[in-house]
Amino acid sequence: MKTEQRSASVSLASVRTASRTLALLLIAFCASAVSTSAAADELKRRGFLGAQFKTEGKVRTSVSSIKPESLAAKLNLQPDDVVSGINGHTITTAGIDRELRTLRAGDHIALQVQRAGCGTFEVDGILPEAPREQVQGADVTYDSVRDSRGERLRRIVTKPAGAREKLPVIFVAGWLSDDTVEAPADTRDSSGLVFRGLAALPNFATLRMDKPGVGDSEGNCAETDFETELSGYRAAFASLSRYDFIDPDRVYILGISNGGGFAPLVPTEAEARRVRGYVIVGGWVKTWFEHMLEIERRRLALSGKSPAEVNDAIKKVATFYEQYLIREKKPGDLLRDNPQLAAIWTGDGTHQYGRPAAFYQQLQKLNLEQAWSKVANANRPEKRGLWKCRRWATPFSISPAWKQHFKGEELPFDTGVVQTLTDWFQQHRGG
Repeated sequence: MKTEQRSASVSLASVRTASRTLALLLIAFCASAVSTSAAADELKRRGFLGAQFKTEGKVRTSVSSIKPESLAAKLNLQPDDVVSGINGHTITTAGIDRELRTLRAGDHIALQVQRAGCGTFEVDGILPEAPREQVQGADVTYDSVRDSRGERLRRIVTKPAGAREKLPVIFVAGWLSDDTVEAPADTRDSSGLVFRGLAALPNFATLRMDKPGVGDSEGNCAETDFETELSGYRAAFASLSRYDFIDPDRVYILGISNGGGFAPLVPTEAEARRVRGYVIVGGWVKTWFEHMLEIERRRLALSGKSPAEVNDAIKKVATFYEQYLIREKKPGDLLRDNPQLAAIWTGDGTHQYGRPAAFYQQLQKLNLEQAWSKVANANRPEKRGLWKCRRWATPFSISPAWKQHFKGEELPFDTGVVQTLTDWFQQHRGG
């Protein structure tokens, strides 16, 4: 779930945006068939049940919708059925997605179901492969790279169908959460809609990668630290040279949310010289400590606290995060020794936003202002341009509605953003 705060302050060269205001920054250093394939190094595809779930209180997970002709439909699951277990494991509201993510195509699944008037019963079957992404007019390739732990990570590459010329490529550095970068035809996710729009460009390739434990990728996202995640992005970036249809001297990096901060850390110094531009949605450049203080202040204000109450609470927040991020103490140990700080903490004893504490402690050590300064100074300074446009509460939403976002409401997709992005890429693609 995209549960992290996808919002930040972006500071680069002379451009600054307000805390957690999402802006689109485009930095340029300028000089109809459908096909899906998989590489020989086959990473097993995730299984597909075909049911969506909703939570009821803290302990019940029930079916909200069923995809026609899916395994869930064949098992006769019905809306409002309560799923209490999968393969003998008891399911809570937080666990069903995690449990389903461990299952691959060909795996057996047994669901323990409770239905009004029918009591408790079990249904089971063999999971089929999840439908692969298809984009009209594009070839879509599924293959993989390995991170520093040796885990295979799903890589999705698109190019115009039948293209034979060397193409510029859009490389995606993704967000913090455990959502996949895959963009099926029925996606309602705003980022997925953008990815489909970019994949449909007639003269660009794109490359996306799912981090460990996400989509088809091996590993466990909840236990993956930042350095391991970054190693996967670096391996994926280095793999651009494998494709004979990609021009390695025309690379554009699209960084979204957390990826909008660490984007310049993905290429090596030599590879960075080939990057023609960065497109940043969200991101952050201050220390993670400062970034989190800004996020926590906004969270406290949106929760209904008075300015005076926010002022008092932020002092405790600063104390907690100084110990947690800078002194690298475990949240659980901090809360045990300082129970008065428990009210300001939204994670558990070892995790925050679904990632391990070490992830954020490693972010705290980064100097992104230095990294972005190198980008601004090193890449074709005579042709460097910076353009800022749009403000979003969440990536690609139509309005900066912070209150709705705080309440977990889905904000409408800004359909104009795809045109904005494609126009910019076309303008700067070069030859």
